[in-house]
Amino acid sequence: MEPKTVKKKAGPSAAWALLLAWLASVLLVALAAILVLMTTLTSRAYMKNRVEKSAFADAAYALLQDNFISYGASTGFSREVMTSFFTREEIAADMDKSVDDLYNGDTAVDLRNEVANNCYDALTADVQNRGLALTDSVKTGLAVVADACRQDYSNYVGVPLASQIYTLVTKLNRVLWIGLVLGLAFAAAALLLSTRLAGNPRMGVRCLIFSFTSAAVLCLLAAAAVYPSLRLGSINIQPASLRLLLLSYVQGIFSRFGIFAA
Repeated sequence: MEPKTVKKKAGPSAAWALLLAWLASVLLVALAAILVLMTTLTSRAYMKNRVEKSAFADAAYALLQDNFISYGASTGFSREVMTSFFTREEIAADMDKSVDDLYNGDTAVDLRNEVANNCYDALTADVQNRGLALTDSVKTGLAVVADACRQDYSNYVGVPLASQIYTLVTKLNRVLWIGLVLGLAFAAAALLLSTRLAGNPRMGVRCLIFSFTSAAVLCLLAAAAVYPSLRLGSINIQPASLRLLLLSYVQGIFSRFGIFAA
C-alpha cells in the first residue's frame, strides 16, 4: 500500500506574508499619492498647464469684455473703444506671471495699474477724436471708468488667496519629501518581509503580484471614480474663469493616479 501524500497547510508565516503584502499595497498607494501631490500642488508647471487646459484666458477675456462694454454703454463709449486696450494674449501672459510670482514667494496683489493707464489713454483718445473738450470733470470721469476696469481685471486675472496657497505649498513641499523617504523605506521593508515569510519562491511571487496589482487597482479607482463622485461641477464659483481653472486643477490631480495604475 502506497503511503498517502500529506499536503502541508499554510502556517502562520504565510498569513503574515499575506498581511504584509496587503500593507505593502497600501503603502504603494500612499507613495503614489505623495508623488501626485509633489507633481501637482507643489509644481508651478502643473498650475500653468491647468491654466492653459482650462481655457482660463478665453473665459476671463469674455467676462471682462462684457463688463467693460457695459461700462462703456453707461458712459457713452463704443464696444470697440472699451475692448481695445487688452487682449487674450495679455491675459494669458499676466496669469502666467501671477503663477511665477506665487511660486517665487511674491504674494502681493497686482493692482494692474497698467490696465488703468491703457484704458484711460484709449478713452482720452476717443474723446479727442470726437472733438470733445477734456475738462477736469471729464478727466475725473474717465479716471473713474479706467479704475473700474482695473479693479475688474485685477480680480479676474490672478491667483486668488496667493498668500495662503504659498504657505500651504511651502509646508507641503517639506512634509512630502519626508513622507516620500519614509514611504519608500516602509514599502520596501513590507515587500521584503512578505517574500521572506512566504516560505517558498512561488508564494513570494504571489505576494508581490498581489501587492502591485492591488495598488494599481486602487490607483485606477482614484483616477476614474473619485473626481466624478465629488460632483464639483455643481459648485457655483464666481467668476466663471476661476471655476473652470479650479475644476481643471482638481480633475488633473486625480487623473495623475492613472499614471501609477499603468
